[in-house]
Amino acid sequence: SEEKTNSSATLDEQIVTLTVDEGLWGTVTFNVTGSDNYHITVRNGNAVIAPIDENSSSYKLLKNKEYNYIVSSDNEAVESETGTVTVTEADTVREISLKTVAGISIKTAAYKTEYYVGDVLDTTGLTLTVTYSDSTTAEITEGFEVTGFDSTAAAASQEITVKFKGSIDDYSVKVREKLFPST
Repeated sequence: SEEKTNSSATLDEQIVTLTVDEGLWGTVTFNVTGSDNYHITVRNGNAVIAPIDENSSSYKLLKNKEYNYIVSSDNEAVESETGTVTVTEADTVREISLKTVAGISIKTAAYKTEYYVGDVLDTTGLTLTVTYSDSTTAEITEGFEVTGFDSTAAAASQEITVKFKGSIDDYSVKVREKLFPST
């Protein structure tokens, strides 16, 4: 077999300069109120887009393309906001008003409150009314934490705690012995 050897040819260095068509790009600036300590994440699919500079809430984005964003706070009581943004012909300002949860309450008894030993907690129908610091309200059926349920033994009254964004409410359930336990 023949071996190939490198020739003594040299390559000339070539410098290529590409210019960005600035007309295809625009800037979105997020004006965030409701929290002093927040984080903005802008995504194109799974790729995270960096802000224009480290301390900026402005992002250079391709025009007429939809990007996803999430604005979240370091404060546990502040809800995050998610959405999409598209820069069109002009630069865009997106107003974001993060809401602080002032309290929660369990709406109605449309949830299961009687169980048998060995049952699993069922939160179907459990609806919370969330009250915000601006006095507005919203109803939610998910995204909260439920603790305190134990069906290993019968209990005339067992307190179940519901927590959402640092606010707490509770309700009681009964756990009864099975009338005809399985063997």
